[in-house]
Amino acid sequence: MALNFSATTEFLLVPLRVDTALDMTTEEYSDYLNDCDGSKLKYKGDDRPILFKLRKSLPYRLAMRLENLKTELVRRQNADGEMVMEPSVKMGFILEDLRYSIIDIINPPHLSDSEKLYFKKDSEGLCHPEIMEFLISTGCQMDLWGCKAVDNSGSDSLKKK
Repeated sequence: MALNFSATTEFLLVPLRVDTALDMTTEEYSDYLNDCDGSKLKYKGDDRPILFKLRKSLPYRLAMRLENLKTELVRRQNADGEMVMEPSVKMGFILEDLRYSIIDIINPPHLSDSEKLYFKKDSEGLCHPEIMEFLISTGCQMDLWGCKAVDNSGSDSLKKK
């Protein structure tokens, strides 16, 4: 069996459902999130939405850090009354996965400077917490992460030949 590794990093460009440039119902946007097919996006006239550029897969260093955040060993009492250590999944990893995945914000040219959302990096070169706070305040963080998760299930970065 031979494997074909993609020579380039693959990206997703995802708009937020609250962007006023989108002309979609909640159901239409949900349908878009099921497969992240950009052809399903509808726009108001010539307006275009702000796009979040996401990595489809994380570099090894970040993937390992995320795996370490995802689980922890928890001391529990089993049915026999013995104390045992069991793995437990922490759900906070979703926001960190998204923070590690966002690498840019693309503003359409028709926006004024005051309407643009600027990408900022933290001291490690990752998406700044202020951007994450913005996403949480709009309630759209799970939309972006869900689109990434859906797309990774069918990624072309690793194929059998």
